[in-house]
Amino acid sequence: MQVISDILAGRDIIITVGSNTISASRPEIRPFQVKRTPNLFFTGREDALTELDNQLKDRTRLAITSVQGMGGIGKTELALQYAIAANKQGKYPGGICWLDVRGKNVADEILDFASSYLNFIPPDDQTLSKKVEVCWNLWSLAFPEDKLIVLDDVAAYDQIKDFLPPYDANLKVIIT
Repeated sequence: MQVISDILAGRDIIITVGSNTISASRPEIRPFQVKRTPNLFFTGREDALTELDNQLKDRTRLAITSVQGMGGIGKTELALQYAIAANKQGKYPGGICWLDVRGKNVADEILDFASSYLNFIPPDDQTLSKKVEVCWNLWSLAFPEDKLIVLDDVAAYDQIKDFLPPYDANLKVIIT
């Protein structure tokens, strides 16, 4: 699917998908979805947070991994602390979206985000992948500023590859 136009009709955003036109109300509140509670005693990782921030300035997609890939060493907590600090500092004025992946249907998580934070439910006449893509495009058009998405606890790239957002230079992606 390709967004052919992003015509703003008053408060609506119009997205053309092939021969279909989808209209959505412009969301008024910047999304901030973080589904976890941070560790209040998180310390000693300032260098890792700084490195992550520097890498996100240079790239649009970034995976956080450990050398051995072991679970429980703090990849999720590092991403969580980064997202919360970045929000407090106003680094992602277009919003932050946290998606839990392990044991979840990624497409359903994205559609829930769109429903809850963008006030948008895509039309039923679209395939699941097109519905997801329309949601990502709506977020990009409604909030053209920098945005952050965290895909947490990805066991294999195949879980998410079909649901990654289309290229948007203002959208940063962290995969844990």
